Amino acid sequence: MMSIPLNGKRVSLIPVSEEHFEHLFIWRNNTKDLMLWSSVRSIIPKHEYWQELKSDYSNGIIRLIIVDNNTNTPIGQVFAYNHNNANNNLFIGIYIIPDKRKLYYGIEALTVFVTYLFSYFSLHKIYFEIFEYNTHSKELATKSGFKKEGVFKDHFLFNGKYWSLLRFAFYTNDLKRMSKYIERFIEKTEI
Repeated sequence: MMSIPLNGKRVSLIPVSEEHFEHLFIWRNNTKDLMLWSSVRSIIPKHEYWQELKSDYSNGIIRLIIVDNNTNTPIGQVFAYNHNNANNNLFIGIYIIPDKRKLYYGIEALTVFVTYLFSYFSLHKIYFEIFEYNTHSKELATKSGFKKEGVFKDHFLFNGKYWSLLRFAFYTNDLKRMSKYIERFIEKTEI
């Protein structure tokens, strides 16, 4: 696990610790939100979730808690997975609690996370997959500088209907173009 906190102006990304387990468990099993950010369709008991988290870490998933700097409370998580060393890419995901979603906390957290990933890994690009019906995440991706690269038509069954999976990408050279935007959110990143 990581031990380096990453700080933005309003949010910090911190390593997961035992004190965050209850938050992660609640977010994982919130069926109203779960279909927005995960392909998982069922809730699980705590002991199974603990095993799921352990499996995630053993499979190389990087997961950080998003903390509101004003209240010092967890408001979501960011995670990276499927790191491909041969092609220098990986996938990311984000979850923000509902009352913080329209306040740009997600854009700031994503900006800090993407900056970190490009700084510490030899990446060419980062993918962000979003379900077609998740309009908030599509807006988050485009406002954060991601560009739509692909559509997997009728990829996911939800509420009796097939929905497309959209794949967005952010390239390492996008950081140069986005430097002023990034500076607006990143106050200090401890390395």
